[in-house]
Amino acid sequence: MTAAATHTQKITWTAGEIKGEKAYSLSNGTYLHFPSLSIPGLTTDQEHVFAIDVSQIQILILLASVDMTLETNSGAAPDNTIALKANVPYVWLKDDSYDACKLTVDVTKIYLTNAGADDGTFEALVIYDSTP
Repeated sequence: MTAAATHTQKITWTAGEIKGEKAYSLSNGTYLHFPSLSIPGLTTDQEHVFAIDVSQIQILILLASVDMTLETNSGAAPDNTIALKANVPYVWLKDDSYDACKLTVDVTKIYLTNAGADDGTFEALVIYDSTP
């Protein structure tokens, strides 16, 4: 699903008396959202169409409910491989991340592998620049 949106990503922290918050906002962005794809246990390379021009990504959030591997463009010879940990979101912000985005080439499809016995879900949110 894609739609125009204003998106705000907030990160907050508390450690005793120390408190802080950082917000990142993008207006007129467009988003692509995959809500809770079911990935059964012992599944290899479940294929999903997932078209992204990586040069336009502003915010990328990937979340798996169980340990899972995401591969891009091919399950046999992927362009990128991301090992997702159970319930630990991979969050990348174009202007506020220390590392480069793990997606390095344009994506047409993703392949999800759940090597564990338990069923899981995968969710993705991509906010990208919709201006030419």
